[in-house]
Amino acid sequence: MEEKFVESRSNFSFHMDGESSVDAELLSSTISEMARLTKQAALIENPDAYVRLKISAFKNGSFEVIFSTICEAGNTLSPYIQFASAVTSIIVGYFEIKKHLKGKNPKSVRREGSAVRIENCEGQTIISNDSSSNIINNIHIDNMVTNIIQYTQSNDPNHGFTISNDEHKVSCTPDDLKYMSNPLPIQEKHSNITSCSTVHLAIKKPDLLGFSKWAFLLNGRGIEASISDTDWLSKVHNGDIVIRAHDNIYALLETTIEVDESNVPIENSTRYNVLEIYRLYSSDSENQQTHL
Repeated sequence: MEEKFVESRSNFSFHMDGESSVDAELLSSTISEMARLTKQAALIENPDAYVRLKISAFKNGSFEVIFSTICEAGNTLSPYIQFASAVTSIIVGYFEIKKHLKGKNPKSVRREGSAVRIENCEGQTIISNDSSSNIINNIHIDNMVTNIIQYTQSNDPNHGFTISNDEHKVSCTPDDLKYMSNPLPIQEKHSNITSCSTVHLAIKKPDLLGFSKWAFLLNGRGIEASISDTDWLSKVHNGDIVIRAHDNIYALLETTIEVDESNVPIENSTRYNVLEIYRLYSSDSENQQTHL
């Protein structure tokens, strides 16, 4: 049966105040960071969502981004109709909370259904959506927002910016940016999720003499993995097992993913370890090896 998808679209704009010209490298870095931030926001809402970020128009002193999420329709169509709008609201909420906290930890955070009440160090309170509050505990989200703010400062330190979607707008002055350009004092508590599976791994780059990671292809995707099967590795080092081009192994692979307090995977934290190699499938039929 053909898989069906529903496309959800929502616009948000990032307006840099001041001159109508923007440094090309800074603009490129800002767009790149905004794309990463959008994907992270979507990941929090739905780990299976596919996100595209498009530039719809450049205006004087600003750029406007159209971003589309494509989600599986099925029986879950209704929640995803407004999915893109929810994600853009999360992004705007990141900047609202960042501005509100003035570079310091919140005095209190109280969840109220799908919203969260955040009190800053001066006793001021705002209510934001719960997903946006992840910036308080997620150093990666805070770093992305901080980078965007610093790019804006580098372009024109005498002016601020406005970020908005159809529902909400956050304006930041140069005085706001003095606090916002500093990372929040976050102390993340990470944990690991580990799983094991038997897989076929195409050997891309072996280490025939030492104990460094090997490069493999896993389902067509490149990975690097440590090898804990020292008996098999010794046979490779001694020449008892010969590795040739196009060889692959059938092995027990351990995958470890680091997640934050919200159980969201940390970017680039996945680690692979080959625990045991059951068989080498070689392009040379005489070199087929079963490891018992």
